Amino acid sequence: DEEWKTAKNISDKHNTVLRNIGRLKLTHIKIQKEIEKEYSELESFDERNKSFYDQLVEKYGQGDIDTDTGEFIKKENV
Repeated sequence: DEEWKTAKNISDKHNTVLRNIGRLKLTHIKIQKEIEKEYSELESFDERNKSFYDQLVEKYGQGDIDTDTGEFIKKENV
């Protein structure tokens, strides 16, 4: 009787650990997908940013925009 309880206890704990591993693995997969989505968004943002910057360079020349004031600061040729 005691051996059966011990075997049952071990089996139950083993099954709990396996369920936890499965749950954690699914969570890991979801997080990986979210990370991939964010990297994709970052790449898209970088492309839009470069395109916008290229348009500004074409229109105003080399420089930067002060994002606080909106002022274009032209770079001097060095």
